[in-house]
Amino acid sequence: MEHAVDDDSIMDLYYSAVRFVSNMRGVRKPVTENIFRRIMYIPPESLRVVNYIRKKPHASFNPGALIKGNKLLIFPRLVFDYYAYVSSIGVFELDLSRLEANDEEPLILEGPMDVRIILYPTEYWEMKKGCEDPRVIERDNQYRILYTGVSPHPEDPLDPHKAWSYQGYALLDQNYRVLAKSRLIIKEKYNDKHVSYQLKDSAFLRFDKNDEVQMLIRPTVELGGIKIEVIWSAKANLASGTIYMETLKPTISLEPWELKVGTSTNAVKIGSDEYIVGWHGVLKHDLFYREGLAVVNGEGELLGITNYVLEPRDLIEIYGDRPGVVFGNGLVLHKDRLYWIGGISDYAIGIFETTLQEAFEKIIWISKR
Repeated sequence: MEHAVDDDSIMDLYYSAVRFVSNMRGVRKPVTENIFRRIMYIPPESLRVVNYIRKKPHASFNPGALIKGNKLLIFPRLVFDYYAYVSSIGVFELDLSRLEANDEEPLILEGPMDVRIILYPTEYWEMKKGCEDPRVIERDNQYRILYTGVSPHPEDPLDPHKAWSYQGYALLDQNYRVLAKSRLIIKEKYNDKHVSYQLKDSAFLRFDKNDEVQMLIRPTVELGGIKIEVIWSAKANLASGTIYMETLKPTISLEPWELKVGTSTNAVKIGSDEYIVGWHGVLKHDLFYREGLAVVNGEGELLGITNYVLEPRDLIEIYGDRPGVVFGNGLVLHKDRLYWIGGISDYAIGIFETTLQEAFEKIIWISKR
C-alpha cells in the first residue's frame, strides 16, 4: 500500500522551489526575439483517420515528432468532440523534402493525410479527458512516449469541472502496438511514500542502465493551497514507474510576469552531454503561451536559456479553441535546421524552423548563481 510523505518532505520541496525562483529571477526578460520561420500549417480537415469509425477530428494539435529516414513522423493529439474534449494520440508521416522546399510563405497542407490512432484512454487515470500532449523518442527499436493522462479528480471523481493530470508513459513497438502503459509517480526511493502532485510536461534526457533515466518534469508543487509550477530535473525508473523524490532539483524558473513555466518538447542531444529543449511560459498580462529554448546537461542542470523565441501571431495562430497558444511537443534537428512541430491554439498544427546557429546566438549562458 502506498503512503503519503510527511509534511516536512512536502515543505522541503516547496521551499526548494521558492528559493530557486528567488535566486534565478532576472535571468530572462519579458521580450520575444522571433527566430522561427513559419513553414507549414496542418489543419484538422487535412487528416483522415484510418482505424476509427469517426474519420475527421474536430481538432488536431500539440504533436510529438521524430525523424525516421526521409520521413517526419508526427504524433498529433486528436479530439473528436466539443463537449468533454477527450483526447487520443495518433501518428502520420510527412516527407522531409516538403519542409526543405518551402522557404517563403507557409504552406497550408491539403489532405487527405492518413492518420492512425495509437493511444487512447484505457486506464482509470485517463478517463476524464484521455491522452494528451505526447513527447516521442525512439530507443532500442521501440517508441517511448511521455504524455499527460487526465483523470477524474481523486477527491471528487464525479465533479465534471475537476480533473487531475498524471504523467503517462507508453512503450510501443515498430508497428505502434502498445507494449506497456503506466503512470509515473514521485516516490521515495526505498519505500512507497509518495507525493500526490499533479504531474505533466516531462522530457527524457540521459538513459542509464536498469531502466533508469534522467528527466525534466513539471509537478504542481503545493503548500497551504499555494501552487508553484517550475521545471525540475529528476531520476526515474521506468520499469517501476517511480520518479525518485530525493533526486528532484529545480532547474528552470518562472519570472515575475509569468504564471507558470513548463517543458514543451522532447529534448534533442546536441553534444556529448548537452541537450536542447523547448519550454513555455504563460504570461500574466495576456495569458498567451510563449516559447523559449534551453540547453541542459544529462543531469538536467541548466546551462543556458533564451528569452522567448516563438509566440503566436496573426489570425491562424491566435484564434482557436484556446486562443493565444503555440505549444509542444516535437523538436527535431535535421542537418543544421531545428524544427518545432507544435500545436496552435488547441486546434491545428504549425511547423516552425530556425537554424541551430540562430538558436545559440540567443542563448543566455548560465554561471553558478
